[in-house]
Amino acid sequence: MNQPPVAPVALKTRKFSVLNWTAGDWLWALIVVGLFLRFCYPFLDNPFLHLVSDSDRHFRSATESLDFGIYSISDSLGYQIWLAAAARIFGKSNPVVATYAGIMSVTTAYAWYLWFKLCLPTKKLAMVAFALIIWLPDWIKLYTYFLDETLLLPLVGFMLYFGWKAKETLALKDCLLFAGFAGVSFITKATCAPLIGITYILLFRNMWQAPFSLLQARFTQSIFIRRLAPSIALTVIICLLAPISFHSRTGCWSWFLPAQARSNALYFQSGKRTMKVSNRYFDRLSGQWRVEEYWFGCPSYYSKQLTPFSDWISPREGEFVCKIDYGVPPESRFLPPRVDVPLAKRIELTLENCIYVLVGLVWPVEFPNSTVNFERWLWPFFTLAILFSAVKRRRLNELDILCFAMLLVLMFQQECSVEGRYRMVWEGVVVPTLVLALSDWFKKLKKLTDETQIVDQLGIDLGHTSAQPLESS
Repeated sequence: MNQPPVAPVALKTRKFSVLNWTAGDWLWALIVVGLFLRFCYPFLDNPFLHLVSDSDRHFRSATESLDFGIYSISDSLGYQIWLAAAARIFGKSNPVVATYAGIMSVTTAYAWYLWFKLCLPTKKLAMVAFALIIWLPDWIKLYTYFLDETLLLPLVGFMLYFGWKAKETLALKDCLLFAGFAGVSFITKATCAPLIGITYILLFRNMWQAPFSLLQARFTQSIFIRRLAPSIALTVIICLLAPISFHSRTGCWSWFLPAQARSNALYFQSGKRTMKVSNRYFDRLSGQWRVEEYWFGCPSYYSKQLTPFSDWISPREGEFVCKIDYGVPPESRFLPPRVDVPLAKRIELTLENCIYVLVGLVWPVEFPNSTVNFERWLWPFFTLAILFSAVKRRRLNELDILCFAMLLVLMFQQECSVEGRYRMVWEGVVVPTLVLALSDWFKKLKKLTDETQIVDQLGIDLGHTSAQPLESS
């Protein structure tokens, strides 16, 4: 029996339209476009176009000579080695340098995303934080300069990732990886020291948390000996590479990291705008003692940090002269050995530092009239939002501790003059902390909205089923 022909079923095709995109689609689009922009931006604004000041010194020290003078020798060791190796392996042509900068920019965002996946409760929140950090203007523009923050940011991202992973697994491999990245981050730039210390404390606390018993005590002792002790030892050993390198190139020991840290502290406490440093050191290449002088001025003291709302500029004036003689014992190496600062003046200098930390320009990425410096005005509001969330919660989570501890150290330390660049590592910690705080707010708001709807619905039902008066018989 012949079957009647069946008409073909027309398949419904979905027309592609951004109007049909979900929130997840938009989030993925932001991430993909942002990563593409981060990779391509150095091709549009090559780092060779910005060989001025610190960027020029770092590049010349890494590519021309490892003995470029005491100022370069005193620079952080990690970035010197990294940039010198990258220049010798990949070359110094414009396309190669732009490719290197683009890869580093993308790697930075991905390193922090790895940490976001561990420190945030859901992957969706980690993706939101990932999108935010990809689009930070300063974090994009930074990779058009040869600055040690270009290496510090990805290193800190990996350090926090392995630190959180070690905190959860307590595996020796993760502990050692965290320790290694912590040490390399520190010799790249010491501004990450608060994060290293706090992460070690959190790791210590996580090892200690358990019901106390004899068996647990033995297990805890084993964990400390086999996990934490080797990790701390590895971090310390890597940190010691900086003074060892300084000694190998000058014949002098300096345990300050970096070697000029003491002069920077004297400069900050002096209250002067400019510092003149005279160094006497032994040059092992020539076999002679050399005297080198240079002038230094913190960029924060020369620009209008509160523009466009105010023309305020640092009231510092004058020049501070510091003499360093590496041929004498450390206790008499610096002249003057210390600066006596009255309490009122110290409070004034500290409040000035607070301004630079919270809203200071990220020199040389930002200028007073730059179009990308609007971002700096958001960080005080983000901090207040995180603080308000912690107060409402009546407790501090681990991200809150990281965020506020590092902020307090940056604002109230008395060892150096702060620039906006020092804030960048803290910005990376603020992003997931803010996302988590906003997530808690939205959850409470949704819960309150649902409860209100339920109450309204119950009121309507009660109105329909209200008791009617009985008719008298």
